[in-house]
Amino acid sequence: MRRTEPGLDLVIRDDGRGFEPQASNPRSFGLLGMRERALALGGQLTIESSRGRGTTVRLRVPARSLDVGRTPTGRASRVPTRDLGAA
Repeated sequence: MRRTEPGLDLVIRDDGRGFEPQASNPRSFGLLGMRERALALGGQLTIESSRGRGTTVRLRVPARSLDVGRTPTGRASRVPTRDLGAA
């Protein structure tokens, strides 16, 4: 993960067994939920994977989304936030 001038870049890689990102599972909203959360932040999520070759997940979030919960002076607000991973 690194913070850049345009925002935040997060890359997660593994060398596991991989999967087909386009294959949908009607009982699972995992990838869809990840994409929706990225879009809610004005960001972009890409997933590259194929069977037997591992997976790379990239998240790019613009800087303007990283300042949520801050006052105009840059101080952290006291507005409670919630974990996006919580159901």
